Amino acid sequence: NGPAPSYNLRSRSDVWFSIKPSSTKPLQITSRSDYAAVISVFTGNCNTMTEIGVEDLEGQYLLKNPKIGQEYIIQISGYFSTTEGAQCVQVNELDPSQTSNDDCVSSLPLSLNAPCASYTLVNASNSTVKSSCTVYQGPDVWFKFVAGSDRAILLDLEADIMV
Repeated sequence: NGPAPSYNLRSRSDVWFSIKPSSTKPLQITSRSDYAAVISVFTGNCNTMTEIGVEDLEGQYLLKNPKIGQEYIIQISGYFSTTEGAQCVQVNELDPSQTSNDDCVSSLPLSLNAPCASYTLVNASNSTVKSSCTVYQGPDVWFKFVAGSDRAILLDLEADIMV
């Protein structure tokens, strides 16, 4: 039961969670579902909810400025009417500092054959540069590397979001 997310009125089957933050650090809500999930966040109570945000593309929602003690109600629903598989919902408190590689000029260097470079999109801004294959313009981070001329390069992306 409950409202359909404002971005996707087809959502019908859902599961619900709630959280009361103990700090004002940003919260990353991740569905880790094996289906197309929609994450909606509400304030209020089950009788009078106000939707404050929804994410239907990346499997995670960033609550940038949570209020201490405020109850947030989280709805996970399926993009195609039903909840269609497994999920493992996580809420992580994130470091609110600005990411250092938020634009092309400040892109971080990557070394070939090096371990994974970890980063966050928390507090990253939307870029003014949009690639030809970008469907949804969201926050981004930048990296750079020098490729040798004698071989191919494989860029392996491992992410908790859709890239």
